[in-house]
Formats: sequence, C-alpha cells, structure tokens
Amino acid sequence: MRFRNVIFAFLIMTLILSDTAGAAAPQDGVTDGMLDKYDFGLYMRPVWESGTVYQESAVFYIDGNGDVRGGELLFAPESIISVRSFGLDVEYAENSDYVMTDRGIALTENSGIPVMPRSAYCDESNKTYTHQLKDGDGGAIKSDNSVLSEYYLSVSYRTSAEWKGVIPQNQLSRLPGLGSKLENKEPVTVAILGDSISVGYSTSGLNDPTYRVTGEQITAWINIPPYMPVWPKLVGEALGRAFGYDGITVVNCAVGGTNTSSDCLPDMIGRVVESDPDVVIIGFGMNEFWSPPAAHAQRLTRIIEQISAAVPDAEYVLVSSMEPNLLAYDEKNIHLSEFEDEYFALRDKSADLHVAVAPVNGVYTYARETKGDFGLVGGNQNHPNDFAARLYAQAVAAVLGVYDAASDGFYDDISPVSVETDRQGAETRSDDTAAERDGDAGKNEKSRIIKALAFSGAAVLAVAAGCGAALGIANKKRKKG
Repeated sequence: MRFRNVIFAFLIMTLILSDTAGAAAPQDGVTDGMLDKYDFGLYMRPVWESGTVYQESAVFYIDGNGDVRGGELLFAPESIISVRSFGLDVEYAENSDYVMTDRGIALTENSGIPVMPRSAYCDESNKTYTHQLKDGDGGAIKSDNSVLSEYYLSVSYRTSAEWKGVIPQNQLSRLPGLGSKLENKEPVTVAILGDSISVGYSTSGLNDPTYRVTGEQITAWINIPPYMPVWPKLVGEALGRAFGYDGITVVNCAVGGTNTSSDCLPDMIGRVVESDPDVVIIGFGMNEFWSPPAAHAQRLTRIIEQISAAVPDAEYVLVSSMEPNLLAYDEKNIHLSEFEDEYFALRDKSADLHVAVAPVNGVYTYARETKGDFGLVGGNQNHPNDFAARLYAQAVAAVLGVYDAASDGFYDDISPVSVETDRQGAETRSDDTAAERDGDAGKNEKSRIIKALAFSGAAVLAVAAGCGAALGIANKKRKKG
C-alpha cells in the first residue's frame, strides 16, 4: 500500500511539474521553435476543429471615442500558449504585457504591445470618400498594409469551445475528373480567376507575378514576416500533401480591382484557357458586392460557359467572398452572402457542368461575429489578413477533399516556404522604448524561470526521496519473497 501511495505521489508531482507558472506549452508535437516562423501544418489546421488554435490574428486599436478596443479571439481561450508580434519575432509575456479574458486577451497597464492609433486607419479630414467610419467624428477608412507588421499580433491558445459556423464539406465527388487525377497521381493544373483577394493582396508572403487591368505584367509585393504564401499556393500544397505527390501546378490568373464585368475579363479568361486547367477556382465578389445577386450569378455563368467552350473537361470551384470592414461599409448594400446562395443554386442546377462551392462567406461571417472586423482584415479595408486568408485556403481545401484524404504526415512542415523572400527586410524593435520593454520582459521571464526552477528543484527532491523510499520498500519485499 505504501509503495502504491508513493507512486501516486510521484504521478501527482509529475503533473504539477508539467504545468508550471507561465504560458501553456504547445500540444500535438508542436514545439516552441515552430511558433516563431510560418509553418504549413499549423496554418492549415481547420479552424472549425477547434481544440488548439495557432497564430490567430488579433489587434488593439483606438476607436472613435478614444477608447482601446480589440484583442478578441475566435474562441474563448482556456490557456494562452503564445502571444507574438505579427512577424513572430517578438513574444509578449502573460501578466506583464497581457492577461487572458473570457473573449481573448486584454492589455495590462504597462503593456509593451503596440496599439493602433486611429490615424493609422482613419483620415478624419476626408469626409467625401464613400466608406466613412461610423464611430466618433467619422472620416474615411484608409487602406494601409503597413499596419499589419506594426500593430497586429499572432495568438496561439487552447480552447474547448466549439465552432458554430458553417463547416465546408468535401465536394470532390462533384469534380470527378479532378478526383480521378488526384487518385491516380496524374498531373493537375489549378487555374485561379478572381480579384485582388485571389492574387493574395495583404498576405504577408505575397511576392508573385500578376497583371494590372491594363494588361501590364507586374510583381505583386507585400513580402514581410512571417512570409505566409497566398491562399491559392496553400491550396496547391495541401493537395500535393494530401494525395501524396508533386504534380499539382497552380496558375494564378487573378487581377486586382476586377469583377465579373471588367473590361479586362477576356484577357483573364484567355490566360485561364491557355493554362489548360483541370479545375478553375473562381473568386469574385468584393468589387461588386452591391450588385443584384441574380445578375452577378448570370455573369459568372457566362464566364464558366466561355471557359468550358475552350476547355470542355474543365471543372469549377466557386469561392464566395469575405466581407469588407463593416465599421466603414454599409451592410445593407452588401450582397455577398446572397452571392454564396446563388453559387449553390448554380451548382445544383448545372447538370452539364461539374461545379463545387467553397462557402468562404459563411465561414468568414461567423469568424467576424466573434472576432470583429479588424481582427480579420488586412490593410484595414477589404482584404484578408493572414488568418482570414487561411480561412479561404482551408475552405477550398476541405471542398477538394484534402482533409479526408490527408494522412498524419499532412501537418508535418516537410518543405520550406514556397515563396521567395528578402528576409533582410524583417521588422526589428530598435527604439529606446522597445529596448526598455524588452529588458523588462526579459527580467520578468528570467524571474519566472528562476521561480519555476526553484519549485521544480524542490519537487524533484521530494520525488527523489519518495522514489528512494519506494525502492527501499520494494527491496525489502523482494528479500522477503
């Protein structure tokens, strides 16, 4: 009995040692070294599976009344694993820089976490721009991608809350040609047709060739840490990993500023046809959110018909759009959720076409209801930040059967980021205030570690003593036997 009690005490002490003061440890084979850089496996875990959420975006900002807002997370956190800068190079300390709340995180009085000033997203002198902020004295909302690296955070945390929004379903059976090629590991070409969201604007790793509406070829460029690839590249990599081969080619024919009636649409469709695609992923809507849904669907149908006339075996995925920042856009004039309904209706009545629908709008709308607009937009206005771009990638991947086909190795980060980067441009905190904050954070962390080590040392001694007693009892029992 005494031996059993000692073993029980040993197990209790082991549990205590595994949960010392400070941030919670990562789970599922994730190490701290995986949290300071982009990692495909962490970024492509579906948000609707909940459990542990990695690198979710958050931001604190000054509203029109001068109050600090923000810090909301997708789920109620139970423990925080890590709070880092957008570039993942700076980690903030719990209780020193932030505290956990029932809806996310909140700033402490002397926090080193930056707060986005109103001037970073609002031009109060501009009262004529269509999209005026609705709080305070108004003013035009500003589009500025620099706010991401300056003010946004990446939060990893544990939760037991459940996703209650739309869950994208596997629709690969609706795309039999693509499904057959994936199953037989044949080369697959994925063509992307859409607007700036499909180009990848506001995504940190954007560094890709594209076109202007005038036809001029350019390089779209954001290229800041953590260098997450644009969502079409994430989908391509997900297909390759899930189905176990390297034959997936993604050809991005999207052009920023376009919609289903743009003058440059014939050129865009021509590039799609030239790629001879097996599947065409179409993502329009943001630049025509005010359009009557039925008219939008008719234009989209004509686009599909034009491509199919030249590439009869092409199959299609229709991607509904996220919503713009409702702090400055009139929700009554936004029909993007109705566009999504039209996509499903088009899918279900298209007997001669193979069509699937990725319900990004449904996924995004639920996320916005829990996180707010600023937690999801990139550049303040109508592009997704890295976390919202992951919602795009995850929804499309789910529709294409990625998560049902994926093996355990799918989440392993076995390949480097497939985007060229210039890491000399990484953000650093070199000002005096930042240095002071870093010093304080370092002192706090050192103090926490020392306390933990002291506690651990005492506990280890106690366990060792218990084990010694247990061994003595066991030896006596063996001798008696």
